[in-house]
Amino acid sequence: IGNNTPSDNEEDFKPRWFRSFTNIQKRIKPGLYVGLRYNLEHYDIIEYESGGLLQNQVIDKASVGLASGLGIILNHDTRNNIYFPTKGFYNQVYALAFKKTFGSDFAFNLFAADLRLYLPAYKTHVLAIHSFNIFGEGDVPLNILGPLGGGYYARGFYLGRYRDKKMMTMQAEYRVPLFWRIGAVAFVGVGDVAGRMTDFKAGNFK
Repeated sequence: IGNNTPSDNEEDFKPRWFRSFTNIQKRIKPGLYVGLRYNLEHYDIIEYESGGLLQNQVIDKASVGLASGLGIILNHDTRNNIYFPTKGFYNQVYALAFKKTFGSDFAFNLFAADLRLYLPAYKTHVLAIHSFNIFGEGDVPLNILGPLGGGYYARGFYLGRYRDKKMMTMQAEYRVPLFWRIGAVAFVGVGDVAGRMTDFKAGNFK
């Protein structure tokens, strides 16, 4: 956990988890939806290295268990195509409270913002800009910490290579259709994780 974890901290482990997101939304006007969101996640680590970091720093701190959270969600979608957009916005923002009264083993708050912009460029080319940010406060369990990396957030890093309560990412990609359904994409991204907002430093961003 943190933005400066050494690569030699790698450990093999086997998790078991269930994850469900439920959104109930009402259209306020074309492209704008507001409603409720419910997150239910159960995470367990069933095999791990004896005496390792997971056992000593994660499992013993009760970072495995049930997380149950309820909150509000706002969706703003003006894309001209859901699967292959060439223009428009897709923005999703939600705020959740995880509490014992909801059956949660953990007490924390979570705010997330998924912001996407698609701009038509030269001929049929498209410029896509994406920012995904997570801000947690309280007893945030391991599986809900902001996971930097993967196919969506800061590509080039393994998903979860860096984790912490807060994560900020920004990436842009230039999409060029070649022939049939084949295309080429060039992308660049930047991001980082931190335990507190004041811990984000420009020189630490990946």
